Amino acid sequence: MHKFLIPAFLIFVSALAVAQQAAPEPYHIKQDVLGETLDEYKANHADEKGDCVFATGSLGLHDRSEGVQVCVTLARKQTMTYASVAIDGRMEEFVGGRLESLTMSFKEGDYDSLKAALTDKFGKPSKVSSKAVQNRMGAQFINESSLWINGIATIGLDHYGRDLDHATLIFGLDALADDAHRKMDPSKVRKDM
Repeated sequence: MHKFLIPAFLIFVSALAVAQQAAPEPYHIKQDVLGETLDEYKANHADEKGDCVFATGSLGLHDRSEGVQVCVTLARKQTMTYASVAIDGRMEEFVGGRLESLTMSFKEGDYDSLKAALTDKFGKPSKVSSKAVQNRMGAQFINESSLWINGIATIGLDHYGRDLDHATLIFGLDALADDAHRKMDPSKVRKDM
């Protein structure tokens, strides 16, 4: 009987180890991890020069939501990088005291090196799409958007983010984003947008 239990136990342990390795987890962004607490975030960034201002409410997707705090850090007072690329600005959104999303803005010309670095680290994007965008003078450009989705979190990279001069990289924790959307007061959502 023992000769059957030992192989069965080894198969069970091996299957458990494979399942644990295959289970997706929130993305890590340098020293931060999506879902970490506000206190953990502040401890990770204690050496920054204090230009991160926390506000209640949101500048991003969860505008006018309850329980959302936002921190915006500009690169004027300190040098910030991701994948050795200079960051112009960074915005973190906390839902219920946990890091829900981290948005970074880069020079538009850094898009290709950012996409290559993300592909090296996270594999090929789950989805790539393109659409035409236009500047005020009528010139058209193709905006490529790439998504990496692991079932728990999503990474989005847009060639042209907030404007035609900046690429935007967003790391978002899906469960907290869903929670913030559920808590959003429909009467406070702008109808003209």
